Amino acid sequence: MAPEPDSDFDSFLLDPGLRLHVRRSRRFKSVWIDLFLPRLLRPVAATRMALVGRLLERGTASLPGIRQLNRHTDDLYGAVFSSQTEGMGPFQVLHLHYEAVEGAYLPGRPDLLAPGLELLGQALREPYLEGGVFPEARVEQEKESLRRSVEAMYSDRTALAQRRCLETMCAGEAYGLAAHGDPSELCGLTGSDLLAELAGLRASAVLDLYICGDVDVDRAATLAEAALGWPRPDLEATPLPPVHLAGEGMRRVTERDRVAQGRMMLGYHTDVTVGGGERCRYPALALLDLIFGADQHSRLSRVVREESGMCYYITSYGEAMGGMFFVEAGVEAGDREAVGGLVREQLRELARAGPGGAELERSRALARNRLDAFDDARDRLVRFDYYRRLAGADTSRRRLRQALGGVDAAAVRAEAGRLELETDYFLAPW
Repeated sequence: MAPEPDSDFDSFLLDPGLRLHVRRSRRFKSVWIDLFLPRLLRPVAATRMALVGRLLERGTASLPGIRQLNRHTDDLYGAVFSSQTEGMGPFQVLHLHYEAVEGAYLPGRPDLLAPGLELLGQALREPYLEGGVFPEARVEQEKESLRRSVEAMYSDRTALAQRRCLETMCAGEAYGLAAHGDPSELCGLTGSDLLAELAGLRASAVLDLYICGDVDVDRAATLAEAALGWPRPDLEATPLPPVHLAGEGMRRVTERDRVAQGRMMLGYHTDVTVGGGERCRYPALALLDLIFGADQHSRLSRVVREESGMCYYITSYGEAMGGMFFVEAGVEAGDREAVGGLVREQLRELARAGPGGAELERSRALARNRLDAFDDARDRLVRFDYYRRLAGADTSRRRLRQALGGVDAAAVRAEAGRLELETDYFLAPW
């Protein structure tokens, strides 16, 4: 793996299917490990892997239950172990995490890196099985738990509107699928199905291992190879994320549910992605987002929420891998047209005149401050680096920060003019 002088991590290719990224630092008093295995979202397979992510927390061959797992992590001075699936653009990522107090701050200076890597390796390679498959009792329990968690998630009607807008806008694409799967696909899935899904991922996916802490890089590499360097006979390079395919014309959709206030989602198409051919324009799109709606001082917040008083909240955000940009707002049903009109008017104004100097500088400072704050948040630092690798982006946090300084008002104005409204979605009260 080629070195990146300005990267936040020292990266090494340990074997074709195992990449190690180390950030050696004494800033924090714990060792932090994140393990990622990605694949493009697919129907049914996503639901299976969502269940697998939950089952890996239930036990290993040597630690067959939650009680034994908890006792083991307690013996590691209260270490934390977790497993879950997450969505990153069009990818479903199996994410295993371990955190433990740095041994230098404990009596006898115990080594807690090695047992952490061993635990992650065991969870993936030797999960607890009965009769050679995941236990059916546990599978059924996790099916019900997954159903309930999805129901709870979508009791937040904003999250429901976001999901339904994506499903409408990206029908037939990976972007339209959820990393937590589809509860309607749970019926009939067996422990054998889930084990086959995990085995296929282990044999084919490129694994990225992130370690943050006061660790020796050479030793970390040796331990990582021992715990995670299994043969990968069906290894496939992680594909570049597909670009969202814009539909013909604008789609207007209204759905009804038990909501006190409507939820409006406007989905726009852009040809800019963080890793695509127009990636040099991504910093301008990022600043447009802050100026337009993603900041409390943005135009939408000021004009639509504060001055017109037509919504309780309004914001914007982008999907950096797929070339999509969204505006969402809590809107009374009778104000849908008026709010939509104000959003389009503000976008047209930015496309006509661009941002003012103070707007641009405030947004640039905010973007830089957010990037700088990653130094104090390992989770965000790891996710930023892994996300840009999945996206095929060749920029680092430092290069992105530097590029923000070269964005002028004309570049932001041009990005505003290129956004095309593709989906107008509204979740309305009954």
